[in-house]
This record gives sequence, C-alpha cells and structure tokens, in this order.
Amino acid sequence: MLFDVSIELASQCEVLTSVASSQASLQKLDMAIQELKPDNRPCTHHTLTLDWSSDSFAKTLAQHVQTIGFPSLVLVWVHKDALIPEIALAIANNSAICSFYHVRGSAAANPESEQRNLLYGYEVPESLHYHQVILGFHVKDGESRWLTNSEISDGISLAVQNSKHMSIVGTVRPWSLRP
Repeated sequence: MLFDVSIELASQCEVLTSVASSQASLQKLDMAIQELKPDNRPCTHHTLTLDWSSDSFAKTLAQHVQTIGFPSLVLVWVHKDALIPEIALAIANNSAICSFYHVRGSAAANPESEQRNLLYGYEVPESLHYHQVILGFHVKDGESRWLTNSEISDGISLAVQNSKHMSIVGTVRPWSLRP
C-alpha cells in the first residue's frame, strides 16, 4: 500500500531503504525505482527482507543504518505498535534530524482509545521528530468505504509535506460509519 509513496520518495532522494517481509514486493518496488532514472542517476535503493516478529528485526535495522548512514526521513507502517520504539531507537542519532512518520490504521482514532505518541517514556533523541498518520475511511451519501491505495499514498505524501505531528488521511468521523 506504500508502493506509490515509495516511488515518489525515491524520485526525491539519493538513498532509500525499503523494508518488507516479502522479497517479491521489494523486487517489484526496486524495478519501478530503477525505471525512474532522472538524469540517469536513480537513487540508491537498498532492500531489506525482514520478519517483523523476529527478535533480530531492530538489531538488523540498526546495523543497516550504521552501514549506510542515518536517515533524514522514516516512513513506517507496521501492525504491531510495540515495534515503533524499537525501530525509532534503531535509527535514532543524537545529532542528525530525522522525521519519523508512523502510519497507523483507523483503530488508532477510536474515540474510546487513548491517542498518544508511542515514543512517550522512551529515551529517544530530540533530533527524532515523531509524526502519526492515521488512515481513515471515505464517506459519501451515508455510505463508507476504506481508502484506496492511491488515496493512502496521496494522503501520506501530503502528511509528509505538511509535517504535522498528527495527520488523518480520509476521515475518522463519524466513527459509527467506519466500514
């Protein structure tokens, strides 16, 4: 679902690392990025096939960052919120500013749940700027549907451009119309 926004980021950066649990999806993304070739200089694209549930996930990510350098922008969408502090600490640097965008599903906007910065209480360098992007849904004429991949990518791109601490793609109200 982050394919299009990854392509957009690749067109704007020198180095991009994509992490997924599927080698096939990473190969498809890498081929699309190589087709960009602005001025015959595509961004350097690193791919990491990692199992999100593995104990070595954050360690492997930290080793990768130590090898290629600290990122200035991180876009993360994992279904296990407990990984967010691990990922942030794996890529954090005390001097380099990093905008960390955490994409979350609509359940994060449930009026009955606590909405918070998932890094609260962790010793993350001040140079890591945490942002949440909540994916909502679309309502028209009293009917609702989930967002399309294109709407998700466009909304995430806009959230990165606007650099707000909290962005909602689509809507999360009324909650009773959530599909």
